[in-house]
Amino acid sequence: MKKRIAIIIKDHELERNISDLLRDNRYIVDILSVENIIDNILENKIDLLILGAQSINEIELARKSEKVSQIPVIVVFDRNVGNADIVDTFKKGVSDIIYVKKESYKPILDAVDRFFNKDEEEVNIEIKNINQWTVITIKSELNPKNSYYLKVKIDELLKNNRKNFIIDISTLNYMESVGLGVLIYIRKKVHEISGEAKYIITSNRIKKLISIVKLEKYIEMYDNINDVTSIEVDNDKILVAIVDDAKFMRALISTVLQEEGFATIAYGDPLEALEELRYKEPDIILVDYEMPNLNGLEFIREFKPKKRNIPTVMLTTETDVNLAVSAMRLGASDFLNKPFKKEELIHILKKVVKENKLMKENERLFQELQIREKELKKKNNQLFKLYSELEEELKLASEIQKKLLPQSYPDIAGYNFAVKYKPSQDIGGDFYDFINLNNNSYGIAFADVSGHGIPAALLSTIFKVHLVTHSKEIQEPSKLLTVLNEKVVETFPDGKFISLFYLLMSQESDTIRYCRASQEPVLHLKKDGSVQELPGSSQVLGLFSEKDFPGVLNFEDKEVELLPGEKLFFYTDGINEAQNKNDEFYGLDRLKQVLSENINCGATELIENIYGDLKDFLEGLPVIDDLTLMCIEKK
Repeated sequence: MKKRIAIIIKDHELERNISDLLRDNRYIVDILSVENIIDNILENKIDLLILGAQSINEIELARKSEKVSQIPVIVVFDRNVGNADIVDTFKKGVSDIIYVKKESYKPILDAVDRFFNKDEEEVNIEIKNINQWTVITIKSELNPKNSYYLKVKIDELLKNNRKNFIIDISTLNYMESVGLGVLIYIRKKVHEISGEAKYIITSNRIKKLISIVKLEKYIEMYDNINDVTSIEVDNDKILVAIVDDAKFMRALISTVLQEEGFATIAYGDPLEALEELRYKEPDIILVDYEMPNLNGLEFIREFKPKKRNIPTVMLTTETDVNLAVSAMRLGASDFLNKPFKKEELIHILKKVVKENKLMKENERLFQELQIREKELKKKNNQLFKLYSELEEELKLASEIQKKLLPQSYPDIAGYNFAVKYKPSQDIGGDFYDFINLNNNSYGIAFADVSGHGIPAALLSTIFKVHLVTHSKEIQEPSKLLTVLNEKVVETFPDGKFISLFYLLMSQESDTIRYCRASQEPVLHLKKDGSVQELPGSSQVLGLFSEKDFPGVLNFEDKEVELLPGEKLFFYTDGINEAQNKNDEFYGLDRLKQVLSENINCGATELIENIYGDLKDFLEGLPVIDDLTLMCIEKK
């Protein structure tokens, strides 16, 4: 039977292309609007929804309908989606996120097919209870179908009043975005009912993925289940007070508990027990409901077990749910119906004592935290002030650094220039400059200082001073780099260096002279679409002084002629060393391929297309290194 898919996308071109693709692959497609969205979805008996990013808020409202909430949803994003968008989208109950660009819609078809692919690995999920925890062990890939099944199962458990979950994915080594989505969904749904969700994750690959997309604050990770349920109950230290007017029942319970290593004290009169237990500290109290003078509920009301931190379990032959609810409201930790099995009694005692120990431990830790908060409050206020001042200074430093960079391009007839500058922090170590040499020529520098942030930015400023000072005196690139190397050795801290590509351009000649000091090779994009690396290289600036190591440096002048329609493309390692979620590098080969595919673009458009392809490759992950791109185009 053909599957029916609804599309709600405001971009009509995108909507049309996706619907044509799905219909060509034998899906039934309905184009819906956000008006009366719930009725439209239900009337058309939709199997899957595809939404544009602009329609997410509407579907969040629609999913409040129980029937609509059972339908999987795929959201289509363009390449500008950020990490915050990913988290917020998944928290709305979306099943998967797909990144597309207008020339390629196949990822959407692949995602849709996987929801209905019968050959996908079948779901393998085990569910069991450990004390107050519902443990869900996932032993199969969290593909779209299995992830959707897990969401449905979680919703069922929540309806059955389960609220604390351990999600064990220790058997998995990798997870797609749809898997991350279901983990975020679980966390959101559980926290809505003030429950807890903890995750057992052992795969470093999954941990790295969670870190890359900045989900640590949403995903509370542990290495094994014992780390969550680590407080063990030692029966020898547990004193149980039994309050029951039936002599036989008191003796029976005492015998059973003593055989299991518990200590017991017993009371036949609830009023006597109430008086004596005000001065004693049992670990737990068992109190019968049906007693003369004072029944179990009245005993709990008078004793106030929650206030005294002594867990109390009520025993009763009644099966009235309201009675159990009343006992819990008055402060009972649990209740047990008579007649009960020995195993049930032991289990409930251990569970209640363990929970009470956890509560006391939490209170102790909370008190310690309060003490530390008082001690640190003053220091935190001071730090906040310092950080605020530092943030303002960083913003100012960023503005200063931008002003130190060229504010215009060289005025050389027949050439176009374009630059994109993206420091990984507010300020960075990438550096470029256009220097008017006052003889109808320009010196152009493209450099990368080792490191990031403030230190790299300061060093790039120092280098600019040396460059401007000496470039107007020394016209030959190789000799200029020799002098700059000595200046960097003298003024940079040990271990800091700079890579540089320096070239000379003139109004009077199409021949460009250059010298390279270990900077990434400049790419020469020719009219036929071929891409060549400009030859020539030597040591980075600042590692070795010619005075100390004569002959170790070999700066060499080279020349290249740029013909009409050709371009020179400069880049720092922030692009070729960028990694996606699969730990794959963007790489020089991909850069060359994209350059070749954009041979007919102007300098500015070429850089934007390269940057856009990098964003596609990263799929929402950030660029973690300084990134600078520059293009020189011969018109």
